[in-house]
Amino acid sequence: MKKIFFMGFLTSTILFANEASMTVQAKVIKPLNIEVIQHINLGTLIAGTKGYRAEGEFKVTGEPNGKYIAYIKELGPDSGEGELILNNKEDPSIKLAVHLWTDIFPALGSTSLGKEGIDHRYVGVDVDINENQPSGIYENNITMVVRME
Repeated sequence: MKKIFFMGFLTSTILFANEASMTVQAKVIKPLNIEVIQHINLGTLIAGTKGYRAEGEFKVTGEPNGKYIAYIKELGPDSGEGELILNNKEDPSIKLAVHLWTDIFPALGSTSLGKEGIDHRYVGVDVDINENQPSGIYENNITMVVRME
């Protein structure tokens, strides 16, 4: 009698089992890529020069109509402008402050890559050089950061 009851219980369990199927899906998109098209070159300036401006250009590529966030790392993720210090190549203790700006304002949200999957971003420098600024070559680097939204 015990055997019959046990077999009946086992059969009942198997008969009442249920199943569900789940779909696994992935959408693969092009990665973001960024490249420098034009570096910012202020050229040769005379001490005392005021109101001089120069631009550089980045090219961002990725998924057509993709949204991305971009910013200049040295300005921080929430700013589209600020001060950048250039160092004298021969004597790094000598500095030249310039005003760095970009056409991207992260606080306004994302930017679109457009239907071709390409976007151009511009970064510029405004400079006023003091009459007493020491001669020399001044430089620094900036980094454009891009990420998918």
